[in-house]
Amino acid sequence: MLFRQVFLRPEESTVMLCVFFQALLQGLRHSISEPKIPVLMYLKTAPNRFFTLLSASRYAAISLLFFILYASAFGQEAWQPTKSPTGYEVLFLSSQDKALWAGFGGLGLFYSSDEGQTWIERGDSVVNPFPTALQRQGKFLYAGTLFGGIFRSPDDGETWEVVNKGLGNLSVFCLASLDKTLYAGTSKGLYSSEDDGESWSKVSLPRPYAHHQAIFSLLAQDKQILAGSSGAIYVGSRKSAEWSQIAMPTLFMIQTMLPLGKTILVGSSGDGVFISTDSKTWAKNATLNRALTSQNISALAFGPDSTAVTAATGENAVLYKDKYLNENAPKEGFRRLAMHQKTLFGGTHSKGVWTYGPLPNEKSSLSLNMKTPSLKPAYTIFPNPSPQQFVVEYQVQNTGRVFIEFFSSKGEKLFTLIDEEHGPGVYTAETSLSKLPPGAYFCVLQLDGNTFFERLVIAR
Repeated sequence: MLFRQVFLRPEESTVMLCVFFQALLQGLRHSISEPKIPVLMYLKTAPNRFFTLLSASRYAAISLLFFILYASAFGQEAWQPTKSPTGYEVLFLSSQDKALWAGFGGLGLFYSSDEGQTWIERGDSVVNPFPTALQRQGKFLYAGTLFGGIFRSPDDGETWEVVNKGLGNLSVFCLASLDKTLYAGTSKGLYSSEDDGESWSKVSLPRPYAHHQAIFSLLAQDKQILAGSSGAIYVGSRKSAEWSQIAMPTLFMIQTMLPLGKTILVGSSGDGVFISTDSKTWAKNATLNRALTSQNISALAFGPDSTAVTAATGENAVLYKDKYLNENAPKEGFRRLAMHQKTLFGGTHSKGVWTYGPLPNEKSSLSLNMKTPSLKPAYTIFPNPSPQQFVVEYQVQNTGRVFIEFFSSKGEKLFTLIDEEHGPGVYTAETSLSKLPPGAYFCVLQLDGNTFFERLVIAR
């Protein structure tokens, strides 16, 4: 792009304008004694002068050229609105099939094949105007909706049909595909279909009442399917009918997921970003969460080379490569993010879809290191009755201050078990549980800015 909108800091703009007008005045003083340069005069005719506009001084031309080069080199890209519909909340944003798709709450499903310059409605026959998710599997395109269940299209969204047989809940939050199985996360559990959506069956998730929990996010990764709920992630595979529940070190909703190589990142609704390399052990990334202005992660997206992370907190703060991309951003922030052809797109609550970029191919220096200490009980409490003494065994890899604290299921801190500096080694700590009433609790270990926890259940 030859010309682009650039933004300079106020002090930079002031300096550049002063330089420009000073050179312009100097040029006017010399213009009386110096000949003017025609537009098409060759350099050999005026060897000490640049091409310039008709009757313009070489001083003004040099200054203008310097200003343009400076702005191009040091100016910043900024968010710009696309020509998408406004006044509607963007419920989802997705880059699929060389097009950008967006679901506008109360309006319907739209797509753009020209970087957001034009938006075309897809799905006149979709009676529910609240599309929340889009997923392609095989020859069909599937759309999840907030009140109407799931729709299927055989012709890239030209026509749609309802495919809700067996779907016990019509509030669909997310869709994902693994092998030939389609998954749908709803407000009352997880459903799957192995016949192209013709019929659906409820997935039996572990733990009491888990089958009634809302599934806010889905991710197909390394032959596994991950389902994000409140305070937990459920992990399953097509080869096995059994699902495992991974208790997360947070009680907030897991509302967005992103695979980054072998690392998985998930964003919570109030406790920041968590990372894992095996989908079983999760920890906060202190560097990334410290850089975010809010811990309500509304969206995660790839960088242009699929190695850097873009995170939106929904409060006018988008982080990429250790810096914020907030220039000219709408005050209401972004609900969704999507990387499409090296350009970042953001969906807002009412201002439509915005664009930023293209972004450079650079790796983020934010550490995603998962070499962190582990926290593991000496024996399992749940679902057996708890003993009078609970033993915490943990390993410290590097010298640092260790915190071990106990919290209630509501997030209330009950007491601190350990608050001291440890060197490398394996340690144990004991605490009495006799005074605690039956219920769910959390044992949290913090070391070097990383957090691990175990969910404890006392059932007498």
